[in-house]
Amino acid sequence: MSRGTVLVPGAFNALVARSVARAGFEATYISGGATANVSGYPDIGLITLSEMCRTIREIADASGIPVIADADTGYGEVECCIRTTRSRRWRATACRLILSSLRAPTRAT
Repeated sequence: MSRGTVLVPGAFNALVARSVARAGFEATYISGGATANVSGYPDIGLITLSEMCRTIREIADASGIPVIADADTGYGEVECCIRTTRSRRWRATACRLILSSLRAPTRAT
């Protein structure tokens, strides 16, 4: 992936991630919003760090390709954001994190 632009389709579960890998893509992206929606929740910050890490692990294991993960706002204020970026769970499952610069909560209900 060091050679420039890489197409990275999204995967919201392990089955979709496996299809992404079989289609020949080099990486996949997991959206916090898609993860929430698949779980039956609106995208308003209800998915926890643990739930997101579980989904990322399932996607990484099923696909065998790098996963770029949406870490939303780091699951809280500054202290939580630091915890999220230092979390061994994130480092063990995702090759990269995307953090939002919005203040939590990011959306109104």
